Amino acid sequence: MNYIINLFGTGIRYWNCELTIDVFNDMNQRIQKHNVRWEDMLFDLEILNHYGFEHWSKLSSKPENVGFLLQPQNRIEIKQESKLITRFKATDLKTESTLFPLYQTVFIKESTEDKADIKSFKLIQMEKGLIGKYRFQSEKFSIDQLSFTLSSIEKKQFLLHFKVEDRILVSSQEDNVIIGVEVLFDKLY
Repeated sequence: MNYIINLFGTGIRYWNCELTIDVFNDMNQRIQKHNVRWEDMLFDLEILNHYGFEHWSKLSSKPENVGFLLQPQNRIEIKQESKLITRFKATDLKTESTLFPLYQTVFIKESTEDKADIKSFKLIQMEKGLIGKYRFQSEKFSIDQLSFTLSSIEKKQFLLHFKVEDRILVSSQEDNVIIGVEVLFDKLY
């Protein structure tokens, strides 16, 4: 049988980025001189081209990550074809308020580390709408077959991905708008 999982609400798309110390220092001088924010600098394609980058996603050597924020207004729905099986709040995935966990969850920590001559940071884009639509097939589906992997960046907790029968599902569709951007450094510069 065909099943669909939809994530509706606010999501986070982020890249683990790196700049050489020389490029970082030059950008930091520009920021201070022109009184702009890091977000303005790193999402400006003209400035990035000056430093040899075609796009902000090229600041990262790893693929982007997409998460679904654990907020009360965010909803997860599971359907069998077009029939709704269940709908619940994303915050239900947090287990600190229940005696027994409602769902199988695993928490992994996101971090960036500065290396010699490299400055690491996270480039974050906040999005709202359909954050992901996931399709899978199962002969007999139970919510217990789902395993949710949670993570956090700063104070933003989110669903990073989930598995059905030990298979990580990949989103087949998104329909959202960008509502904000942010740059997070592990250490102050």
